[in-house]
Amino acid sequence: MMIKKTLTLFALAGLAHIGMAQAAIPADVSAAPGLLFVNWHDNASSSSANPTLMIRNASGDLLKQVPAELKGMQQVRLPMRAQGNLTLSLDGESDSYRMPYSVGSGRQR
Repeated sequence: MMIKKTLTLFALAGLAHIGMAQAAIPADVSAAPGLLFVNWHDNASSSSANPTLMIRNASGDLLKQVPAELKGMQQVRLPMRAQGNLTLSLDGESDSYRMPYSVGSGRQR
């Protein structure tokens, strides 16, 4: 039963997954509601000992600041309502990413 739920979750994440190659940051970035997937390139490196990946929204507010792993796939949890243009910054280099609009549950808050 647990495996079935896990496979369903991966399938849904794959369907909601929209990818886009980034130029300034050595990674491919894709998104699902509430998550940002950063797939670091093999040649990713940093000039600092502890690189930090910063994610800002269109108005410049800091959404998330996490240590950059610089290898493999890194998942970054974002607020569920994060959408629109996001700016990713690493070592002074920044790149923008268009976060797709997610479909809500329809409930009023």
